[in-house]
Amino acid sequence: MQTILAEKQLSAPTTAAATLRVFFHDCFVNGCDSSMLIASNAFNKSERDANVNLSVAGDAFDLITRVKTALELECPGVVSCSDILAVSARDLVVMVGGPFYEVVLGRKDSRESNPSIVDKNLPKALTPMNELLSLFSSKGFSAEEMVALVGAHTIGLSHCKEFANRIFNFSKTSEFDPAYNPVFAQGLRKLCANYTKSPAMSAFNDVYTPGKFDNMYYKNLQKGLGLLSSDQAMVTDNRTKPFVDRFAANETSFFDMFARSMEKLSVYKVKENNDGDVRRRCDQFNTLQTSEFDPAYNPVFAEGLRKLCANYTKSPAMSAFNDVYTPGKFDNMYYKNLKKGLGLLSSDQAMVTDNRTKPFVDRFAANETAFFDTFACSMEKLSVYKVKENNDGDVRRRCDQFNTLQ
Repeated sequence: MQTILAEKQLSAPTTAAATLRVFFHDCFVNGCDSSMLIASNAFNKSERDANVNLSVAGDAFDLITRVKTALELECPGVVSCSDILAVSARDLVVMVGGPFYEVVLGRKDSRESNPSIVDKNLPKALTPMNELLSLFSSKGFSAEEMVALVGAHTIGLSHCKEFANRIFNFSKTSEFDPAYNPVFAQGLRKLCANYTKSPAMSAFNDVYTPGKFDNMYYKNLQKGLGLLSSDQAMVTDNRTKPFVDRFAANETSFFDMFARSMEKLSVYKVKENNDGDVRRRCDQFNTLQTSEFDPAYNPVFAEGLRKLCANYTKSPAMSAFNDVYTPGKFDNMYYKNLKKGLGLLSSDQAMVTDNRTKPFVDRFAANETAFFDTFACSMEKLSVYKVKENNDGDVRRRCDQFNTLQ
């Protein structure tokens, strides 16, 4: 497990922050039960579909899948996805410089994932301080513990849309929130100038040590370098300011409180014994795996494919159209089909559920011109990829043979 975590973090440095965020979003909604890991399909929506979760980086889900696969090969049906997520979050925090804390094992995985209960159970960038404190208190966390847990923002990114209200047209007298350091605000305005056209545009939560788990985040807040209004508000509110000041001055104090708060969070409303399962796949409930076909398929479509391909082992050339509605026409129907569970290939259908690709599927399905424009640009780019010129190649006399063979 440690090898998988280290390799993933090395290849994708956002993994630690993404996994920590998934863990928090999972636990705070209905307990640490890996309900956040369930993937949606065309007929069943999951917690991943809630607005606040659409921006979660896919690296976390990929990591958990890798770890689960490895563990299932060694000891099938033993380690729950909830335990994997809890341990992965802890170990990744340690890998990027944060504190070690104990993680008790034995969690079971939930049998439901309800997107309708997510928003009211998670803090947002614009949530007022009174509501933040009330939300954390309802889960049994003090103001001090809240400030420590929010310190997870010492690593990771925030999308421009989360703080755009603070840097563009803030008020009649100021273009940006005066709580910002002016130089920092101007830098953010340049960085996020086109954020409406590029939803993935983002900035580091900690501009000084973005990849290191330390107390720099709190020092930044004191200097007006906090991206989110909900974070920056902790500096001015008397109920939270003392903790910001203490953690900024003493990293050990922050680490101690963060570790204790994470231990407490990791056992929040966990499922045990018969209250949950040990999933075979972290992105699916066990009950879904008794199906004759992938539940991501439209059922009628799946049955049709089963009939069409019944003898595919005897007839290797047997095939189906990628686009069942307009198979001979180049249009955007393919993307519309994916949204209806009519995608033949699992790699294609996965683009509907992965937050890194879903926005583009949705846009191309809704706007054929947008698809055509991007397709044309991409093909132009592809057509000049590593081309051979001048003396680096030949003009073949026969396309299926090198000139030297003739």
